[in-house]
Amino acid sequence: MTKEEFLQRIESDEEYSPGWQAIDDAFELLYPGQQPKHFGTLLHSRAICGGDNYLDGYSIYDSNKGYKHIVTYGMTVLYGDEEAFGGEWNGWGYEMTIKLKEKTEENCMWAIDMLSNLARYTYQSKKIF
Repeated sequence: MTKEEFLQRIESDEEYSPGWQAIDDAFELLYPGQQPKHFGTLLHSRAICGGDNYLDGYSIYDSNKGYKHIVTYGMTVLYGDEEAFGGEWNGWGYEMTIKLKEKTEENCMWAIDMLSNLARYTYQSKKIF
């Protein structure tokens, strides 16, 4: 996609989120056809709106090897952003993932809290892991 095509897309589709789609596409390769359990953060709680959440959400996938695989959304630029197009880095340059030997999503909440704290630390300290 050229920059001109990208700019036209973000102008014509306010819901365009290429970063989010890139994460989903990567996990589709790992877990074909699976609909993950998604947990979004409340808009008013996000740092961009004055809150203390630095991530937009998390998805939890079920592995056929008996673990849950969590991925974050928000360490990279998720939405159509002209300044992020074609650069060497996109946001912080990574999303975080963790695999847990758990049976339920409820047992994964401690890890989601930990990932949220790591995101907050990164944004506030400006230090990359």
